[in-house]
Amino acid sequence: MNALKEQLLLDLPVFFNPREFGEEMLIDGLSCIGLWSEEKDEPVKQFFGSSFDNVMGVFTVDRALYVALGDGGLMVVPVPEQELDIDGKTWTVKDAVVEGGVVKLVLYRNES
Repeated sequence: MNALKEQLLLDLPVFFNPREFGEEMLIDGLSCIGLWSEEKDEPVKQFFGSSFDNVMGVFTVDRALYVALGDGGLMVVPVPEQELDIDGKTWTVKDAVVEGGVVKLVLYRNES
């Protein structure tokens, strides 16, 4: 493992500390500490063909969420298309990647 990855693994407790960067949240009823990506709920409009442009007013919100795997985090890695309740909002998993004990969840949800 290279030095940068080793240092990042050593720093994980700082990033997931709620007094530093981590946020306490409920994921499907499980209390976890996670880190949302910097992008706040900025809509990425997804249209249903030219005849529906701006008519339906439906768009998706995309975000990445980093959660520890194991103690204090997720016990099972979610799979694509799985729905998760995160703090009362339903998100759908687009992708889930595990690296160094951290799960990066690429999530989306529909908004109107």
